[in-house]
Amino acid sequence: MSFPYLSAELARRLENCDTNFIRLRLEVLARLEDNPFGAEVRPFGDATGLTISSMAGNALFNRVAEFTPAELDRLDEIVAWFEERKIGGRFDLLPGHVSPELFKALAVKGFYQSGFYAVLYGEPQTGGPEFPGVSVREAQPDELSVYGDIYMTGFGFPEERREALVSSMTGLYGHPAVRLYLGLVDGTPAGIGFLLLNKGVGYLGTATTLAQFRGRGVQKALMYRRMADAARHGCDLVTSHTQYASLSQTNMERVGLRLAYTKAVWTRLS
Repeated sequence: MSFPYLSAELARRLENCDTNFIRLRLEVLARLEDNPFGAEVRPFGDATGLTISSMAGNALFNRVAEFTPAELDRLDEIVAWFEERKIGGRFDLLPGHVSPELFKALAVKGFYQSGFYAVLYGEPQTGGPEFPGVSVREAQPDELSVYGDIYMTGFGFPEERREALVSSMTGLYGHPAVRLYLGLVDGTPAGIGFLLLNKGVGYLGTATTLAQFRGRGVQKALMYRRMADAARHGCDLVTSHTQYASLSQTNMERVGLRLAYTKAVWTRLS
């Protein structure tokens, strides 16, 4: 696997995959009658505001993505937008797209750096090893409930969030840029994976394996299949976002991806 020279522009291209992944999920929820979960996507210049007011404590769905110094004049507007929804909010900041003035402005508004998030990338591979008893295929319409069950159980999400979380994933079925995959062990659904085709980049998102099937190579098989499909659909890169130094990062590096950058996560003091 080769790695294009990493630049600020390439980082923005990789980051846009994560932005659009969450944006698509929120748009699914926002189209439900009366928008019961309070999902909203709002542009702020080239930055994107993402909220689900019914899950105010979940930073993944309540943040501003791709915020740069060019959007500093929108900061008061963004903070007011969060406050109107009773959300503390989060900013995801990319290396190469920040400035001392941006950091100072966020600090003045009560935000602080609370962590890092890893972004990995590489060129898609078209082949990979086989794993005994493991197979991968795209989920079918009558398997979406199975997909949702594995998603909830694999990540250990609370049952009270099932409707919003599962709907935001399975509601993307049939979208031309989206592929939902099942990983099977001896024919039994054991894991899931998601692929978003985003402007020539394949985004490998939201993958998990049920505990009783871990250690069989399900996640690696899902990654190889998604990379191959990304290449087949004309993507020149693949990327994924995960917790820094996590098992997910290790699995990605084992199939050939490498760290592109860590983005800074800024949250508001409660």
